[in-house]
Amino acid sequence: ATEEGNVSVWNVMQFTGLLDKNGKEIYSGDLLRHNEGSKSYEVMWNGYGFWELDGSCLGMVMRDNPNGLEIVGNIYELLK
Repeated sequence: ATEEGNVSVWNVMQFTGLLDKNGKEIYSGDLLRHNEGSKSYEVMWNGYGFWELDGSCLGMVMRDNPNGLEIVGNIYELLK
């Protein structure tokens, strides 16, 4: 939460139902890194019924490489 005047501002993040390689819950807006690569990708809802990671279905990416994704932050931390 951040303080703006006397009002606290909260960013609500939706749980995807999936866990990263360390067992941490993955939420919308999280930034995931694949297999210790240098680039991170934002988790977002695509509006067609599934969570997306860099244009690919997050569930399929995780199914194909279940130990390869790690949360490295989220977009709200970057906005501070």
